[in-house]
Amino acid sequence: MNEGLEQNKPGFTEESVRDLFNGLNPRDQLLRVMLLISMPKEARASEDLTLAEQEEVVIHWVNTEGPGLEKLVEVINYVIQRQNI
Repeated sequence: MNEGLEQNKPGFTEESVRDLFNGLNPRDQLLRVMLLISMPKEARASEDLTLAEQEEVVIHWVNTEGPGLEKLVEVINYVIQRQNI
């Protein structure tokens, strides 16, 4: 009965998430994002990496061990909304 609902779900891609990171202002709010997606400390991206490299670590983690791209999009959108308040 819910088969049609799943098909109408927005499709998030790694590329669309990379674009969404551009909405973070300041751009270096990745630690906040990592905390909000409950990323374990040992899996978090090192601050020694560039922001683009840190973003790739986050994307890889949500796709392999984490809650998935949909949750990451939800969290990034939340952070973007909060920065505009």
